[in-house]
Amino acid sequence: MEMGLVEPLRELFKDEVRKIGLELGLPYNMLYRHPFPGPGLGVRVLGEIKKEYCDLLRRADAIFIEELHAEDLYHKVSQAFTVFLPVRSVGVMGDGRKYDWVVSLRAVETIDFMTAHWHIYRMTSLVRFRTVLSTKLMVSLAWFMTSQVSRQRPSSGNNPSLEYKGPQISAGFLFVPRKNACGHARINYQRN
Repeated sequence: MEMGLVEPLRELFKDEVRKIGLELGLPYNMLYRHPFPGPGLGVRVLGEIKKEYCDLLRRADAIFIEELHAEDLYHKVSQAFTVFLPVRSVGVMGDGRKYDWVVSLRAVETIDFMTAHWHIYRMTSLVRFRTVLSTKLMVSLAWFMTSQVSRQRPSSGNNPSLEYKGPQISAGFLFVPRKNACGHARINYQRN
């Protein structure tokens, strides 16, 4: 007996699937959960993929999502995630220097997942994210502050190497290192 695969919903996009889900009475939290990349965390680790990097990224991502819920921002952004950058940043802990990994946070707003604009955080949220993540994980943070037009994979906002376009910043990060020896937080913008 020959059988074929029937996929009547294959051509639907995320926003259309969510509308159908609402009509069917599926739970809101299930329908509006942020998308996770099919290939897994590997696409969110720049450079060589190591277990140590993935473990740190997994913990940072969980804390970031938890803090978005605490700030009542989770459902105000369409997708939020962390990216591991294989570089170390220097900070001061006690009387000595501490070299920490850098984790970048990205949150975007979109309707159709074809284009996305970076979410503008309140400064109190930025400070809270930095404080919680740097205290719990001992990492420095960078923020993706770019808009995106995806040319390769329209449904994915995960690939940090995509060519970003938009009115805000053409390509760059806002680095938020820890407090320096004088106790002052430095916020630097570095354009790539």
